[in-house]
Amino acid sequence: MNENLEYKYDIFKEITNICIGNSISALANIVNLSIDSSPPELYIVSTKNIGDILVKMKNLEEKAIGIVTKFKGNVEITFLLILTSDFVKCITKKSNININEVIRYGNLLSTYYMLSLKNFLNIFLILEKQDYTVDVTIGEIFENVLLYELEKKERVLLTIVKTSVKNKPYENYFVLFVSDDDFNKLINYARQHFGV
Repeated sequence: MNENLEYKYDIFKEITNICIGNSISALANIVNLSIDSSPPELYIVSTKNIGDILVKMKNLEEKAIGIVTKFKGNVEITFLLILTSDFVKCITKKSNININEVIRYGNLLSTYYMLSLKNFLNIFLILEKQDYTVDVTIGEIFENVLLYELEKKERVLLTIVKTSVKNKPYENYFVLFVSDDDFNKLINYARQHFGV
């Protein structure tokens, strides 16, 4: 990783830690559970090279829920949230998945993440539209979203979020798709925030 890319990575790693920390804390308060989380694993790659990361993931066949939310404003962002079915059952305390609860908690995580990003960078963002898929594999969710985003967004910020509830581990995903221009805009907003 060259110095410029490493600098951009360090900036987004700091931002990601804050956004995800706020999201998980908000969820834990709502569901009244203690949710422990490890430092997130962040990958910044081109959309066309995301496969290099996905092939290393061992749970692509695990059933999950995918929530896709599009934001527009100073930048355009497609936010993909992937929650494993087991994690959803854990936080809802139910053996079956209730789609209304999934949407509620998914919206909570997405909203707190993007609100943290918006406030941290002092940018304008509004929700444009949202879609979701239920009871499909993690691999299928990535495949379906990439079909739409491959030609529109050149950059992927994939964050693996490892949490545990009552000592049981879960692995979920927070993914941002942005154009190269908007990625550089985000970097510039971050530089202004940090005063560099």
